[in-house]
Amino acid sequence: VILRFEHKKPSKPQNCPFRPNPRKYGKDAQDPLPPDTSKPLDADGIRKVQQVVGALLFYARAIDNTILPGLSAIASEQSQATELTLERCQQLLDYCATNPDAK
Repeated sequence: VILRFEHKKPSKPQNCPFRPNPRKYGKDAQDPLPPDTSKPLDADGIRKVQQVVGALLFYARAIDNTILPGLSAIASEQSQATELTLERCQQLLDYCATNPDAK
């Protein structure tokens, strides 16, 4: 997957496949998540997100199921992908490059 997308190994190791939403406690925990206000991607960007999701879904089911929660979140917004979605894909690819021998 890393070779297919010509993704270089990150300079700092990425040990988290997905950046979770910040935790809120008390009554603030009931508030909805803020909407994604980043720019929408063009058709080529959306296609790249869809290709990454498809390739990593096969990889996740066959080898490393630790990326499934992050992959699921990206997959749910891939048809209306934004720059934030692309950043999440980059983080997921960084995680896969940092942990090439995941079992």
